[in-house]
Amino acid sequence: TRKLQWMTSLGKVHLELELQDRTLEFDVAPVYATIIYNFQEQDNWTLKALSKKMNLDPQKLRRLMNFWIDRGVLKEIQKDTWIVLETAESAIIDDFIPPEDHNQFSIQTVEDPKVEALRVYWSYIQGMLINLGEMTLERMHTMLNTFVQAPNKFEHSPEELREFLMLMVKEEKVEFRAGIFKLKR
Repeated sequence: TRKLQWMTSLGKVHLELELQDRTLEFDVAPVYATIIYNFQEQDNWTLKALSKKMNLDPQKLRRLMNFWIDRGVLKEIQKDTWIVLETAESAIIDDFIPPEDHNQFSIQTVEDPKVEALRVYWSYIQGMLINLGEMTLERMHTMLNTFVQAPNKFEHSPEELREFLMLMVKEEKVEFRAGIFKLKR
């Protein structure tokens, strides 16, 4: 038998979602594209049905669905049942960036799936920086690959880790100078 194993850090899919009142563009990992693609087949999905179709753990799928909910594409209409939001809800419209800033919106969405996937490892990264002090990207990447094992095995590239760490710099959780990362005090 053959098995399909998701390699979430590999690949990127460019999506243009045409909804009734808006068109949205995203560059996302294949698993996110697969989720939204399934909504072309039917209007709503339950967690049980979609996780069976995609052969994904229901808890993991529930977390992945939040990506589309946060962007106003999907809505949970009842517990573990989602639909596509063809028209933006008023609370969501306020969060959208105006069309003149469309490029900024696209760039931001490219990073979101990677950032969300790496947030799981923030406690490990924080622990390393507290206990070992300043670290280079390469050392941090090697340690994460070595010490973070199943079920949350670290399988991200150094570039993805760098992007996440730079976000932590923007969030003022980490400092970066001369190729060295350290926890902000």
